[in-house]
Amino acid sequence: MKEYKKHLQKYLNTARGDILDRLDDGDKIATTKELFNVYFRDHLYGKYRSDDNIILSSGSVDHDIFNMPESLKFFIKYALDRNWYGYSDSRGRLQTRVAIALYENIFFNNDPYTSENICITMGATAAISDLLEYISKNRVKKFGQRVNALCATPNYPPLVKSMTQHFNVELVELDGYNEDCVNLQPLIDRIAPDTAVALIQTVINPSGKKVSEDSLAELIEKTSENTLIILDECHECFGEKVFGNLRTRKNVIRINSLSKEFFAPGIKLGWFIADRDFINDYYEHASSSYGSPASFFYLLMEGLAIFELHRQKEIALDKKLFSEYDISDEKLDELYFDYVQQTNKNRQAVIDNRLYVVEKLKSAGFEVIEPSHSLNILFNIPGTRDSYDVFLKLLLNIKVSVYPGVLSFIFSKPYVRISPNIERNILDRGLKEIIKFYKS
Repeated sequence: MKEYKKHLQKYLNTARGDILDRLDDGDKIATTKELFNVYFRDHLYGKYRSDDNIILSSGSVDHDIFNMPESLKFFIKYALDRNWYGYSDSRGRLQTRVAIALYENIFFNNDPYTSENICITMGATAAISDLLEYISKNRVKKFGQRVNALCATPNYPPLVKSMTQHFNVELVELDGYNEDCVNLQPLIDRIAPDTAVALIQTVINPSGKKVSEDSLAELIEKTSENTLIILDECHECFGEKVFGNLRTRKNVIRINSLSKEFFAPGIKLGWFIADRDFINDYYEHASSSYGSPASFFYLLMEGLAIFELHRQKEIALDKKLFSEYDISDEKLDELYFDYVQQTNKNRQAVIDNRLYVVEKLKSAGFEVIEPSHSLNILFNIPGTRDSYDVFLKLLLNIKVSVYPGVLSFIFSKPYVRISPNIERNILDRGLKEIIKFYKS
């Protein structure tokens, strides 16, 4: 039996998170990733699967409630009706990259980006994994050996495991759950001149806490161009967006996708932003590996970027940005109005649901980490000792599913996560059952 499977079996038999925490980083990553597989494959959607289960662990939303605006579906249909599904530039269609650069520039005061800084991807997980492979190959070619990388935790096990396939990975725990924002000092202390890559979530999943922009700037300032800082910004949503200008520095790569903020995880689309020379070099890697994303989605992303730019700036739509398409001004106005109405409604519902659940859990006496961003809520039930044990007890006894914090490399407390953006009566029933189970 492989060593990490022995560690996993011991953990599952004892329900003691410190067993995992004491492992070296390599074994800790492998064991946590296998536990992640067990959670989804063998338990939640395996032998304990039931149509009666209340799923509060999805990390997403109920798409029958939080559906894609009809205006964005229009762009998909428009592209399909015109048979726009041929080959494309491996960085993505030029007009789409132009639109995303315009959108990203609204967060900075010096318009730092053009289309040459943008690469369209097949979602954040695929993009980060592919970037890690590309960066590793270049560094091994240059230095003749595997190089070192840092990964801030909490983080997502598939991505962390992907890092170990290409780098010598050191995990760096970020705490500060009860602070207004997460300080990166532990990462600042560990980063070194020979660190090839540092991977950071700018809003921590599962806590929904934003990293301190000042400490992020300090981290970036400490590094040279030889250290690439990968910022996973996917959870930087449903809260104030404040980006420091150092995020645009040459050695910073910023990742975003449609999965969280735009409620479309299954479409598997996103983009990353990087220095133009990096993008140009990456082109060869992309063209000889995955080619490019699905080309009929480019207009969707272009329309989304343009609409979101105008929605956030609260300005009238500049219809000239759609001048090459056969769409009337009246139709564009109709589409933009629909987009703004539906997007504002969805965003407010996410924030309202978040506040509602925080108050419910706090009034029950649970320790709640109040999120400033993201879709999720992290909490601790006093008297429990292990988050995976909490998951199993809730699922087997009351058929309610939560997401164990141990699957995000949280070992200090038995935190669990819920994603509350589902039908309100189902949410209420799930919360009531959890509270009743632990208060009885």
